[in-house]
Amino acid sequence: METAALPPMANVQLADAFSSFIAAAGRLEHSHWQLHDEVTHLRTQLEERNRALASSLAENESMRIALRQILDALPCGVAVLEPSVKHIVLLNPEAQRLLGISAEQSATWTSLPEPAGCRGLSCLETRR
Repeated sequence: METAALPPMANVQLADAFSSFIAAAGRLEHSHWQLHDEVTHLRTQLEERNRALASSLAENESMRIALRQILDALPCGVAVLEPSVKHIVLLNPEAQRLLGISAEQSATWTSLPEPAGCRGLSCLETRR
């Protein structure tokens, strides 16, 4: 079976098309490797930051434990309150003892005693 030869103009167009295709494929491969390198770089940065964050979290936890141990060992009562939302943030053991609140019992805003010398409207304002 005989194949018909392409006219010379068609050969030129086909050669140009292949040339364009090869150039586009080369650019695409180059872009792919650039993206690959960028992803590798970003992954490395993310891993470094995750390690730093984990280290910082561990340090913060260690600091929190140390500060809590200091507060718990103080011979005076320490109470940290948020009056605007009627929330008890922290009571150390001595504050619990002084307020008559057991460690098993969770302290509530209303379980706190009235401030000493509290009378009249000023007392209401501090308890709100």
